[in-house]
Amino acid sequence: MVEGYSQQPSERRSAHYQPTAWNSDFVESLKNHDNTDEIQKQRAEKLKEDVRAMIGDTYANSLTILELIDDIQRLGLSYNFDKDIKRALDKIILSVNGNNVMEDQKIGVHDIALYFRLCRQHGHEVSQALVTTIDDVYDVYGSLDELELFTAAVQRWDIEVVEILPDYMKLCFLALYNTTNEMGYDILKQKGVNIIPHLKRAWADLCKTFLKEAKWCSNRETPTFKAYLDNALVSVSGVLISVHVYFLLTETITKEALECLEKKLHPLVECSSLIFRFSNDLATSKAELERGESANSILCYMHETGSSEREARKHISSLIEEAWKKMNKERVAADSPFEKPFIETAFNLARIAQCTYQNGDGHGAPDNKAKNRVLSVIIEPITLMQRLQHQSNLLATVS
Repeated sequence: MVEGYSQQPSERRSAHYQPTAWNSDFVESLKNHDNTDEIQKQRAEKLKEDVRAMIGDTYANSLTILELIDDIQRLGLSYNFDKDIKRALDKIILSVNGNNVMEDQKIGVHDIALYFRLCRQHGHEVSQALVTTIDDVYDVYGSLDELELFTAAVQRWDIEVVEILPDYMKLCFLALYNTTNEMGYDILKQKGVNIIPHLKRAWADLCKTFLKEAKWCSNRETPTFKAYLDNALVSVSGVLISVHVYFLLTETITKEALECLEKKLHPLVECSSLIFRFSNDLATSKAELERGESANSILCYMHETGSSEREARKHISSLIEEAWKKMNKERVAADSPFEKPFIETAFNLARIAQCTYQNGDGHGAPDNKAKNRVLSVIIEPITLMQRLQHQSNLLATVS
């Protein structure tokens, strides 16, 4: 017997619980001794078919379908309709991309939030290529008054401003707002740093440069070469990409590195953005001239110096070479504020830009060569036999 321990019975508390209602007699009573189970199964299948028909109704309002999917999920029944929900969301995403939903239906903040939540829950990255979408808003869809509103909304970073935006801009702003805040939450959770102010500033700066370009175009104004470049360094989105990449890839976030991204651009960021901008301009200037646009590096240089297009292109190509030299020098610098993964990404951004635009506009107007390059790298599988045959051909060539 352990010292100090009494074997006398102690008084214990009681919760005065009632006897369980789920005893064996009750469970036995649940068993059906007739055809009820089969009838219920048939009724359930009929209801499932009815719901599938409602989800797939091609004449139904898209917002009605979204609310139906939300109700099904809240009831815990979505596992019965996974394929149907995916098909419905695919169709709605296509209609949104084509602006049918924007023009034909009244969109509120609740509806937009519901759309994004459901799409993300089912694996649709609807907010990707936000830079391209916002660029299109400034280049194609928006009037100057609307673009002023959107730029101010991004600078304020207030969800309430959605209500004052045109319908087609609401979706765009909410996608930007939610995606940015979600990334900020993830980084705060992983690294303990609030990056939302930095991301917000990067997006606001980008939108301001887009707005300036829209004004140049509207006023048929050709800026000086320097004014164009100062704006284009940001509008090409290289700085924005660099800011996001820095927070995603860097283990130790430093004040020095942030200053190199936000105050005085580091040569890695500046030069990769220049290569991006110049490569784009060399590929797209002819089409932009035909559209009557007045601001790209080639046009600005021709306007300022009186050079021919051929001379301007040669000058821009020489600036690309100089930018590569500076980048290569920074690659081996011992005092870089950036970690290796970020440095490699800066180089890859410049490489991708030249690859995309070396034979024309491989992004905005891709030809078969550009399409086949993407297919061969990303889509089409490379079998082991193809690799072996390729190696064999190389050996035969060498010998």
